[in-house]
Amino acid sequence: MTNSALESALGSFGRRVRRLTPDTMLVADELLIALAGPEAIHQPTDRAHLAEWVVEQLHHLIAGLSDDIDRRIAEAVLATRPEFYGKGIGQARAYLRSHHESYVDSAYKRRRSVVIAQLAASLDKAYQLKCAPRVFLSGRYTSEDTGRPIADALGAALATLPITLICGGSRVGAHTAYAMARALRADGTYSPDRTTLYVRTESTRIAPIYQPLGHVIHVDTCRTETRRTMLRNAQLCLVFGGGDFGDADGNGTAEETDLARERGIPIVPLATTGGVAQQLWLDHRADAHRHLPRPRVVDYDDLDHRDPAVAITAALHLVTHHLALPLPLPLSVRELHARR
Repeated sequence: MTNSALESALGSFGRRVRRLTPDTMLVADELLIALAGPEAIHQPTDRAHLAEWVVEQLHHLIAGLSDDIDRRIAEAVLATRPEFYGKGIGQARAYLRSHHESYVDSAYKRRRSVVIAQLAASLDKAYQLKCAPRVFLSGRYTSEDTGRPIADALGAALATLPITLICGGSRVGAHTAYAMARALRADGTYSPDRTTLYVRTESTRIAPIYQPLGHVIHVDTCRTETRRTMLRNAQLCLVFGGGDFGDADGNGTAEETDLARERGIPIVPLATTGGVAQQLWLDHRADAHRHLPRPRVVDYDDLDHRDPAVAITAALHLVTHHLALPLPLPLSVRELHARR
């Protein structure tokens, strides 16, 4: 569907419903179809999940509007707050007049359509990214002193791709995911669905994961089953360091890459990070040279480049190759640091 169809449906929803909740969105067929198509609401469970996501996303997008008047207009138009519940547009405008000295009706008339268009475009983009390919990051630091800057740079670089990132609750997973989320936020394209961290309730290695970014999912399953859950919907496995460090996790990175191979998921080992990633790179280098197109062979070799920025660029090229995505625009080292 076009953005104009979604824009029209969003404006119509605001005029008719006068209360933004999952229950009211559940029956907003015009809006849901304009966003996701009729097949997305055919099953009741799918419809309910989509309705909840749309409401959550609209609240997030409205809260992110930088102009205070635009934000209040959006809240009034879509009745997102209790003071606007059940009130007609005229009553909502009267409330704004009486409670905000800087508000004038001319601003409402001038900005309403612009605000709705902006929200519709952002909602459409967020949905497209929600449906984007899922990349699973497997790994563990071989040395956090040298690995942390690489994880931060990798996360910022991944933010340039139309993907979602899935990680376990290790330090490298948390650092990469939050670096990606911060870069998305700085770029104005952040959505909580872009990064998901899975944390076992019985984990003995709790990373600093509780930041107000992305999703954190707690699972009460064993290590292997948690790894299967993370890989179940992944389209690619990106490997960072890893190894057996003599604790209860054993060589979890190796187990995750074995599970990925069982499922036929492409693996991109960031060999410059050492450990399991470097061993995988060595083990599969001959196959890569036989099967990859020439430009991607160069990228594969660069995965072990001594300059992490070169290795990260190579990894992004291989991710786009395996997922049939357009190549990202090149980012300088300075730009990568600015996005972190």
